[in-house]
Amino acid sequence: MSISKKHPVLWRIVPIFVSVLLIGLSVWVFIAYRNSFSVIIQSFGMFGVVVAILLMALLCIIPVPAEFLIIVLMGMYGVYWGIFYSWIGSMIGAVIAMYVTRWLGQARVRRLFTEQRQQQIDQWISRRGTLGLLALRFAPFVPYHVLNYVAGLMNIRLWPFLWTTALGLIPFYIGMGGVFLGLSHGIVTAGIAVVVVLAVLGFVSYLLRKRWLKAFLGHTSDEHDQK
Repeated sequence: MSISKKHPVLWRIVPIFVSVLLIGLSVWVFIAYRNSFSVIIQSFGMFGVVVAILLMALLCIIPVPAEFLIIVLMGMYGVYWGIFYSWIGSMIGAVIAMYVTRWLGQARVRRLFTEQRQQQIDQWISRRGTLGLLALRFAPFVPYHVLNYVAGLMNIRLWPFLWTTALGLIPFYIGMGGVFLGLSHGIVTAGIAVVVVLAVLGFVSYLLRKRWLKAFLGHTSDEHDQK
């Protein structure tokens, strides 16, 4: 029996706890080092935007949290442009991670995550196709980096990978925008913003997973019964 079945409540709480921890760490890094990051990026002049996008892409290739850089970019370029540049960097990094995984081969990349997690994702995508990939992008319990690596292992086509990644990143960046707006209005407001954003995203994710899982699992069961 898997951990998710033995401890269903824990399986739901852990992703939320990790999300709060990462956002809290990003807030601390932003407050402590925002001037340093801003100076480095601005030192490249008109190419600063390109450097910022490439830095974001790099953080999305390696398994390192990029939330702090997103907040820095929103502070430098404003909420909308900061999110846009971060989103572009995330897309570039996701594509590079997928193809690097294919070039490196399965043996090396499989060491980055457990075999059980990979099997779960493999089975989900193979049974449910592109919509299954989109559902995983919205699911908080599947790390962003892991899904990029698995996409490379499974030889998923570029276009389905691109549009599901693009849509799947939107709720996350809306949440980060809310966190930044909270920061700009004070620490107390920032805390409230974090809680509200996580609650809204968690509720939306729950609704999507509940509906899609029911539809997908029901469809799969019907096919299995017919066979």
